[in-house]
Amino acid sequence: MTRNGRLSIIVFAIISLSACAKLPVKVAEPAAPAAKANTKAAAPDMHSSQTALDWAGTYVGTLPCADCPGVRETLVLHKDQTYALSTHYVDRPGSAFSRSNSFTWINGQTIRLEGMQQPMYFRVGENQLIQLGMDGQPITGPMAAKMVLKKMQTGKIQ
Repeated sequence: MTRNGRLSIIVFAIISLSACAKLPVKVAEPAAPAAKANTKAAAPDMHSSQTALDWAGTYVGTLPCADCPGVRETLVLHKDQTYALSTHYVDRPGSAFSRSNSFTWINGQTIRLEGMQQPMYFRVGENQLIQLGMDGQPITGPMAAKMVLKKMQTGKIQ
């Protein structure tokens, strides 16, 4: 056999053997078992401002005013879901007025003061109330951080 003949046999053998080599086989992952029909509805989250916070109490703050230094508000929330609101426009003598009525919880996070000419909403948080817009949505922009009434601690004046 000639040198070229032996070389051809060796090349043929290498090619033949490499063709027989096992290639990695991609193993399909088993399909996840079909989810069983859930016969029970998911339990609602029982944590809300209404149920988890000590929301009853007196809240005070000075809210922004378009044509005065601010509006001083004191809002007292009672456990029987009534409120008393006192409003005083700073630097305007005789501008103080009060009203009281009931309030309604909305989704356990927000209250709506009833008996108002325009709706008044507050998001109830830990020791604070955040005033919302007349549509019940958060106020955005530079004034948003100033729309907060802080809860007075018993025996402390803020």
